[in-house]
Amino acid sequence: MPENKRHLLLRTALLLLLQRELAGCVAAIGCEQFVYWNARDPRRCLAPDVFVKLGVEDSIFDSWKCWEPFYPNGRECDEPHGYFCRRAVYHVWPASQSGLVCPGLPTESGAQLRAHVGLGAEDLAGAAVRVCRNGLCATHTFDRFPCYAGVGSVDSSPFPILDWTCEDGRVDLLTATILADPAVLRDDDRYRLDISKAGKILFEAEQRVRYARAWPNGERCDAYPQTTASVDL
Repeated sequence: MPENKRHLLLRTALLLLLQRELAGCVAAIGCEQFVYWNARDPRRCLAPDVFVKLGVEDSIFDSWKCWEPFYPNGRECDEPHGYFCRRAVYHVWPASQSGLVCPGLPTESGAQLRAHVGLGAEDLAGAAVRVCRNGLCATHTFDRFPCYAGVGSVDSSPFPILDWTCEDGRVDLLTATILADPAVLRDDDRYRLDISKAGKILFEAEQRVRYARAWPNGERCDAYPQTTASVDL
């Protein structure tokens, strides 16, 4: 049914408002365009006044099909190996190919390593922490290991996420969370964590892992199982 002039003016004002508020953000904005969410039934669609898809570069599109791939870091970065693109800002995980409306529960895969290091926080100042999977390593040097209310953390992508607990000025439990594409994770992957300072190894441990696999959104929605491991080194 054709819209009246009042509807047109209000819809246009809402579109312009969203474009202004989301300027500088990675977001695709649509207006009075068909949105399809079931690839097997094209009759199931709506044409909302406006809609926003965060994490997707805006472009000129005629309609929006929820099952089609999108490239939040740019197509040349996300396809075919966007998981490892150095310019990537957004983590890209396999999306549902079935055309179903899926819950969208997190499906991040990888391993969590827990190590009881028992080293003084001051002794660790300037130390390099290295985390490896099958010999592929990432290293980060920390000026200090701050502890607030007995805990500390750092998330400096693409380096693994680190969390630690402190007691009496010593770093006790150090946890490293390594995210990875589930398609490359295999049972018996070898993980290693070591800490060194001025050429001296302060802590080192490694272990092979076996992964647990699950489908948080159901097997028909998740293209790959969520693949995780949690180990004490």
